[in-house]
Amino acid sequence: MAGLSLDIFVQPSRILLPLLLLAGRVGAEVVSPTQEPKVSFNFQIRPILANNCYACHGPDEKRRKAKLRLDVSDQATSKGAIKPGDPDASEVIKRLTSTDPDEVMPPPDSHKTLSDTEKQLLRQWIAQGAHYETHWAFVPPVKPDLKNLGPDSGSPIDVIVQSRLKRENIQPSPPTTKERWLRRVTLDLTGLPPTIAELDAFLSDTSDQACESVVDRLLGDKAYGERMAQDWLDAARYSDTYGRHEDADSPVWRYRDWVVGAFNANLPYDQFLIWQTAGDLLPNPTQDQYIATAFNRLVQQSNEAGSNEEEFRISHVVDRLKTNATAILGLTLECARCHDHKYDPLTMRDFYGFSAFLNNIDELGLFSRQTAGIPAPSLLIFSPEQQSKKQALTAQVEAAEKEVLAARESAKGRFSAWCKTNGAPMAAQPVTYYDFDNVASKRPGARKSFKNRMHPEDSPATSRQTPEMLEGKS
Repeated sequence: MAGLSLDIFVQPSRILLPLLLLAGRVGAEVVSPTQEPKVSFNFQIRPILANNCYACHGPDEKRRKAKLRLDVSDQATSKGAIKPGDPDASEVIKRLTSTDPDEVMPPPDSHKTLSDTEKQLLRQWIAQGAHYETHWAFVPPVKPDLKNLGPDSGSPIDVIVQSRLKRENIQPSPPTTKERWLRRVTLDLTGLPPTIAELDAFLSDTSDQACESVVDRLLGDKAYGERMAQDWLDAARYSDTYGRHEDADSPVWRYRDWVVGAFNANLPYDQFLIWQTAGDLLPNPTQDQYIATAFNRLVQQSNEAGSNEEEFRISHVVDRLKTNATAILGLTLECARCHDHKYDPLTMRDFYGFSAFLNNIDELGLFSRQTAGIPAPSLLIFSPEQQSKKQALTAQVEAAEKEVLAARESAKGRFSAWCKTNGAPMAAQPVTYYDFDNVASKRPGARKSFKNRMHPEDSPATSRQTPEMLEGKS
């Protein structure tokens, strides 16, 4: 980037959004340096109101005073607190500039004060029409209009950044050295520093494509997927152990490898999410698509005696919900578990409606002590060679089952013919009889063990759940 020293070859979320914020605001056109900048509610006014006014005049209904909300346009204007286009007639400006301690806002006992710059911004915003905006996190990004921003320096990002720097009378940093650039881009894309050989090769490459060649090489490195996977695995709460009680090993490393491979294969983001959310529901799902669904299975597990399966199962549903919200939606949805969210447009109904989508896994809340700690549902993983052998064996089993079925069908005719010749057989007498209401075993403790399970109220420490007794056949 000519004239700038920026780390541009990093994850888009780390650099593009800050650059858009620097340029003005998400979803707005970039203004010419010669134009008077329009005050942004999201990035200039909202922070002022949130820091100084929303505690008493914001979304928290229980703490709201004077029945006044300044975070909602129609409520602020209907109360006369803000009169679009007329700052002098707006009660907000009157209160901010008042010298009367009983009238001035914020009140003295709040220990909050606005600077002259902040007061001027509020006045300018009201004069421009007091335009409210949806929180920037819910506004789809719009490609900025780069017209009339200055000479094209070869990169749209350069044009945007240099335009803003010019308005702010800030000089850009000088171009960095090739050694430092290589170190930055290599660390950003692989998490590793460049080798001496890579540095020598880059310094000796004087072509215009030198930087592009380096980036292509790094994007093709296996370490790229490992570096990119770090942030996602953190968001997905990946761990090699279950995190509770005995903290047993959690054998889900194949999911970790899948995430690394997905980045290295440049799997499209929509597919990246679909596979993890519902890979098992896709038509003819592959083994990788099944593995990807472990995203919703990376919950803390326990098998401590006395733990209630249903309690832990519900906690797993909540865990999946808040993980999907933070990792995919970028929202802290868990606050709405107990009340409507105060600072996001989320309700308790949203929380439990969302949880219904994640409450359809046939699972126990605890992991088993008998199956190496792998909680159901689980999956056997096959190598390509093993998969081929499994398919061949499966085909043999299906063919044998068809032969058995055919033999049974043909036996019906032979049995009917035999009965005509020899007469129908007499009803068979029982060989033995088992009374499942009692235990006839010589094994020590067998009777007591069976009784404890059938009547756990007599020995609660040996049973986790009372069996449901149903009518059966004798």
